[in-house]
Amino acid sequence: MLQTINNQEDTVLSWSKNLIQKSFSENTKNTIRLVANTDFHYLLLAENSESKIIFETKWENIKWNIYAIYFGSKPIKSDIQVNISSSNVDINVFMLSLLVSDQEFNTNWNIYLLKDIHNSQGHLLQKNLILWEKIKVSSIPRLDVYSNDIKASHGFSIDRLNQDKMFYLNSKGLSESTSKELIVHWNIKDILNKFTNLSEEQKNAIEDLILSKT
Repeated sequence: MLQTINNQEDTVLSWSKNLIQKSFSENTKNTIRLVANTDFHYLLLAENSESKIIFETKWENIKWNIYAIYFGSKPIKSDIQVNISSSNVDINVFMLSLLVSDQEFNTNWNIYLLKDIHNSQGHLLQKNLILWEKIKVSSIPRLDVYSNDIKASHGFSIDRLNQDKMFYLNSKGLSESTSKELIVHWNIKDILNKFTNLSEEQKNAIEDLILSKT
C-alpha cells in the first residue's frame, strides 16, 4: 500500500506499507508512532522548508526504513528524531540533500536507543551532493545509546560535482548540464527504487519535480 500523509498530522502506523510525506516551502512538525510487527518504507520530500519529525517505537518487531530528499534554492532546516524504546527493532535512516548555489542547509538528526532494550539497531547515513559553489552545511548526526545489546552507526559525506567527474562525463560526449542531471538522477533513483509500490510514472514525476528545482 502507498499512502501520503499530511504534514501536521500525528500518525499511528500499524501495518506494512509505503509512506510519502511532502514538506514544500512551509514548516512541518509531527510525530509518527509505530506499533508491533510493522515493516515500512517512509519517504520525506522537503523543498525550501523547515521540518521536525519524531518517530517513536514502543512495541517490538519493527523494521523501518526512513529516507529523506532535500532540495530547492532557499535555506532548509531538518530535525529528525528516532526514539527506540523497544526490543527487536531495526531502524535505518538515510538522507540525501541536493544543494545549489548560496544555499544553507542545517540538519539535526538523532537516534536514541533507550534503556533495557535488546536485539535492536539504529543506523544513520547523511549524504550531501553539492551541485554548485557557495554552500553552507551544518550537520549534527547523533546517536545516544543507553543499552548494551544493540548495534548503531552513523555516517556523513559531502560529495561535490568536481572538475574530474565533469571532465570524465564530458569526455563521453555529455554536456555539463546533462552530466549534472545524470548524477542527480542516479542518486534519486537509488532511493526511489526502494519503494516497490511506486509506479514508474510516480517515480518519474518525483524525479522531474526535484530536477526542476536543482
